[in-house]
Amino acid sequence: MTIQDLKKKRKDKEDGNGAPYRFAFVRPSCVYPNPHSPRKLIAGDALDRLTDSIRHNGILTPLIARVLRDDGWTGERYELIDGERRLQAAKALDLPSIPMLVFEDAERRRGFELSLILNTQKEPFNLFELADALDLYIKREGYLPEEAASRLSMSPKELEVKMKILELTSVERSVILEHGLTERHARALLRVRQPGYRLFVLNTIIERGFNVTETENYIDSFLSCPEKYLITEGFSLRREPSPDGRDPPIRRVIFRDVRLFLNTLDRAVESVQASGVPVDAQKREVDDMIEYIIRVEKT
Repeated sequence: MTIQDLKKKRKDKEDGNGAPYRFAFVRPSCVYPNPHSPRKLIAGDALDRLTDSIRHNGILTPLIARVLRDDGWTGERYELIDGERRLQAAKALDLPSIPMLVFEDAERRRGFELSLILNTQKEPFNLFELADALDLYIKREGYLPEEAASRLSMSPKELEVKMKILELTSVERSVILEHGLTERHARALLRVRQPGYRLFVLNTIIERGFNVTETENYIDSFLSCPEKYLITEGFSLRREPSPDGRDPPIRRVIFRDVRLFLNTLDRAVESVQASGVPVDAQKREVDDMIEYIIRVEKT
């Protein structure tokens, strides 16, 4: 859609035949970021590239905002619905005006809904950002999930699936994002109910580069006997003799994230204690190291 198309839509609006918004050029200083924008991470290099493009070519896609009247302010003020990076670039370049679609009568809640709807149509999306935004929307507006799904043009099942991954801990989320796992990986992990066990499974998925199908198969096997994996696979370096008599290589589990390693140790100790083996574990920080001592009574 070109600027000329938008101007025509504005004329249609004035004639009573158009959409519930108008096209305008506004000063960037009058536009305020959306505090509830689903997208929280804006990569610096991507913003730099966009700024350079706007410097040479201008803003080709209008921003979207609503007139900000919630607090009774009567001056020219707008709350952004879509276009956070374009707004930041415009302010960095000190542009005198920016092209914008302005919703005159959109209340705060409707602006929130439009922001969610627009962002679900964009890629890539941090898989936890949308879930967090949906959760905030439901709690803030007091909707039942079915009502929220209807207003956001989603099915109740789709909404439930999107929000399910919020059951993962902050540590698990950060590791998943850091290693580029998918939403389906995250949902598969939720089948492992104990957080400590999940961290062990998560480490295995990362180290072995499992795809979604391999992840689901591994979790099936793990859940059949988690103690076997935690103790024998995670901590035993015992060599099993091979049929040809040669010593096989030692199987090792490598932990690149110390959080995974410490949590796995904790869960393994708990499992051994639950089986009746007298085990004592102590953990303390020593300078820039963590000392973990495990003592097992002789039988």
